[in-house]
Amino acid sequence: MHRSSGFAVWLVVAVGLYAAIHYYFWARLIRAPMLPPAWRTGLTIALVALAVILPLSMMLARLVGWSTADALLWPAFAWSGLAMFLLIVLLGVDAVRGAALVGLKIAHSDVLDAPARRLFMSRAIAIGATALAAGISGVAFGTALAGPVLRKLKVALPRWPSVLDGFSIVQLSDLHIGRTIGRRYVEDLVKRTNELQPDLIAITGDLVDGTPEDLGEAAAPLGELRARYGVYFVPGNHDHYSGVEPWLRWLRQRNVTVLVNDRVNIGDGQARFELAGVDDSYFNADVEKALAGRDPQRELILLAHQPQEIAAAARFGVGLQLSGHTHGGQLWPGPWFARLMFRWVAGSFRVGESQLYVSCGSGYVGPPMRLGTRSEITHFEIRRGSPDTPQQEPAGAPVADQAPAPA
Repeated sequence: MHRSSGFAVWLVVAVGLYAAIHYYFWARLIRAPMLPPAWRTGLTIALVALAVILPLSMMLARLVGWSTADALLWPAFAWSGLAMFLLIVLLGVDAVRGAALVGLKIAHSDVLDAPARRLFMSRAIAIGATALAAGISGVAFGTALAGPVLRKLKVALPRWPSVLDGFSIVQLSDLHIGRTIGRRYVEDLVKRTNELQPDLIAITGDLVDGTPEDLGEAAAPLGELRARYGVYFVPGNHDHYSGVEPWLRWLRQRNVTVLVNDRVNIGDGQARFELAGVDDSYFNADVEKALAGRDPQRELILLAHQPQEIAAAARFGVGLQLSGHTHGGQLWPGPWFARLMFRWVAGSFRVGESQLYVSCGSGYVGPPMRLGTRSEITHFEIRRGSPDTPQQEPAGAPVADQAPAPA
C-alpha cells in the first residue's frame, strides 16, 4: 500500500471514530433525556460546534496562520480533554447500567420498565456524567497550568570522579513550547532552573511545537539559562516535526550545545567525565556513533529523548541515561496505557549496569491538562559510589517543591 493510500485509510478511520464519539455524546446527553425542543436544538448546535472546533483551528492555522487560529485553539484543546473524560465516564456508567439491567432481567424485576423511571435515569446520568467530567477536567487543567514541580534525586556512579562529588545536573524535557505554553511559562521555568545554580543543564528533546518564526519570541528566555559547564540539547520527535535544523541553529546562537550522535568531555584532567547525546529514535539515533572511541575508564552520561535507547546504551557501559518522551502518561488513565507502549514510563530504572531516568516532562502536549502526573524540573546530584537499586517512581510521587508557574 502506498503511503498516500495508507494515510487516506487512517484519515477515514479517524474521522469516522471522531464522528461516532460525538454521536454517542448526542445520543446519551441530548436525545435520551428527551429535552424540550429548544434545548435539544441549542445543545445539538453547541455539540456540533465543539466537534468541529479542533479540526477547524488546525485548518485555519495551515491556511492563514496561527494568529487567526489562536482564538479557537484554547476552547478546542479544552473540549478535547473534557471529551476524553466524558467518554470514559459515560462508558463506565453504561457498563454499570448494562450489568444492572441484565441482573434485573435475571431477577425478573420490572423496576426500570416504567417510562418515567427510565427518563429520570437518563436525565440523571446526563447531568451527573457531564458534571463529573467537567470537575475532573477542571482539576486536570489546574494541575497542568500550576507548572512543574521540583524533583530531586541523588545518583551514585562507580566511575564518577571523586573530585566532582556533588555535581548537579538539571534536566528539562518535553516542554512543548507552542500555542498554550508561552513566554511567561518559559520565563518562570528558566528562573527556577537558574536558582538551582546547576553545574550542567540537559534538555532532552520535544522543546517546541512550531517554527522559530512562530515561537522564537516565546522560546527566547531559554537563552538566559546558565550553568557552569553549559547547556546541552538533544532533539525529540516533535522538534523534527517542527523543522529541526532551524531550531538547532537557533539554539546554537544562544550558546546551547547541540549533541546529535556526538560526545563531549566535561571538565578536565581527573575531574572529567563524558557527555553524549543522540538524535530521536524515530529519526537518526545512533548510540554506537555517539560512543565510538570513548574512554571506558571515564564515566559517561547519555542524553536521549526516548528511553528505549537504554538497550544499546547498556551494552556500551553508559553510567546514566536521561530521557523523556512519555510524559508519564500525562492524563489518567494514560499512565496505564503508557505501560503497554513503553517499557520505561517514568522514574528511575536499572538496565544491566546502567541507570535510566525518564522524566514526566516539564510541560505538556495537546490539551493543557495533567491528571495523575505532574510536569517536573529534575535536579540530580551525582557522586561516586555503587549505584543504589532504584525503584520505579510513580508519575505522581511526592516532590521537593511545588512552586507554581504561570501559563
